Amino acid sequence: GHQTDPPPEIHTLFVKMAGQEINQGVGFVLGGLAGIVGASAVFPMDSIKTRLQNQRGGSGRVYKGIVDCGRQVIAREGLRGLYRGLPAQWVGIGPEKAVKLGSNTFLRRYFRDRNYAKGEQHPNDTARTFRLTYPQEMIAGGLAGLAHVGVTSPYEMVKIRLQLSAESGATKPPTLVGVVREIGLRNMFRGSSACLLRDVSFSVVYFGLYHPLRHYLGGGADPTFSMQLLAGTAAGSLASSMSTPFDVIKTRLQAQQQQSLVEEILGSSTAGSTSEGAARQVSASGAATSGGYRGVADCARQIVRQEGVGALFHGITPRLLIISPLFGITFLVYENLVSGWLYFHGA
Repeated sequence: GHQTDPPPEIHTLFVKMAGQEINQGVGFVLGGLAGIVGASAVFPMDSIKTRLQNQRGGSGRVYKGIVDCGRQVIAREGLRGLYRGLPAQWVGIGPEKAVKLGSNTFLRRYFRDRNYAKGEQHPNDTARTFRLTYPQEMIAGGLAGLAHVGVTSPYEMVKIRLQLSAESGATKPPTLVGVVREIGLRNMFRGSSACLLRDVSFSVVYFGLYHPLRHYLGGGADPTFSMQLLAGTAAGSLASSMSTPFDVIKTRLQAQQQQSLVEEILGSSTAGSTSEGAARQVSASGAATSGGYRGVADCARQIVRQEGVGALFHGITPRLLIISPLFGITFLVYENLVSGWLYFHGA
């Protein structure tokens, strides 16, 4: 028969201790803090990834790879150049991770309660914890990815602009507020379609793998720190690989905003050789294109026709080096922040 007691808590994103669960508001705050910690740890590699994805192939190639890109950035801008755009990341990553983690937790809790109400179990759920099926994990992940696109797209537009600012020949680094004003509200969501495709596809794969893998590694019990990190890293590796083409398209569309700046520098009769050379470097590295892209499909067509299919996977190595530890660290920090909160504030 159907059991009458409430379903035992499964290993969800919200860690349960001594029969307690944190409320949704606290979960959102802790998710944001975990996202800031994870993003800060991998930000230098994110700066390198942006530059590699934005450069064109062939004779227009400026950077030969991860090491060469990092070396050039440090030589030209100093170590600080690898952290350019970090404030925008802090402003955006907190709300993004809060929405993503909070939404996924809410949806997973909904599916768990639904499974319990119907008496349905996962095929391998011999302990009757009513954990989610694989399709349910993927749906909860995809909807969580959809939920935070409205936050992700604007802050990534600003972040990319700041990361590429030194290549525009600007003598003084732009400020976060200045870039926001320059872009304007209307253009803040440029590339949001590609951002949506990237985030939803990533979240479907990531969350679809993370929780089952975490449960498997823990053998049904609470996993260790290393198991949590391994589950997040493994799921992040596959998810980031599959979503890289959308990330490349998003970067190209958002970096296209630099076109007007390059034309202004190249067309100025009073521009010096230094700024003109810098502007030509931006043009060569791909921050601007003569024809421009008219959307996701047109951007993909132009990249494949002019640079080959392989160009859609530019920056995949640094992306793997970013996403895998980013989500591994974020989930590790998040779940242990939750455990700590319950320990000190639980009834």
